[in-house]
Amino acid sequence: MSPRPRSNKHRGLPENLYAQVKGGQTYYRYRHPITSKYHGMGKDKREAVRAARILNARLYSEPSAESLVARIETPSMSYRDYVDHFLNDVVPQRLNRRGKSLSPRPSRSTGGTWHSVLSAGDHAL
Repeated sequence: MSPRPRSNKHRGLPENLYAQVKGGQTYYRYRHPITSKYHGMGKDKREAVRAARILNARLYSEPSAESLVARIETPSMSYRDYVDHFLNDVVPQRLNRRGKSLSPRPSRSTGGTWHSVLSAGDHAL
């Protein structure tokens, strides 16, 4: 299913670039396709169109083969290492509702869930 066509006032503009009229002036703004936040691009249509095309090219470009190879070659953290990092570095810094640090011991209700998580093995994330 194809997307609906752009409205007439936005038809000549590149994707994710929109014109907005305020006080008789036309302002251009770019909508980030991932975060959906708008960023002002000024009043100059030519500069806004040029910047939007550059941004679209960067955001929609295919990942290069080099970055895929680098991602495979870099060692990933094992599940056990991640849980150790979480328990030793993250949990002590977090606070509960009363402003006290979280307990590193498993609660009675979990029944030692952390031990079963740690015994899951050294699987890569």
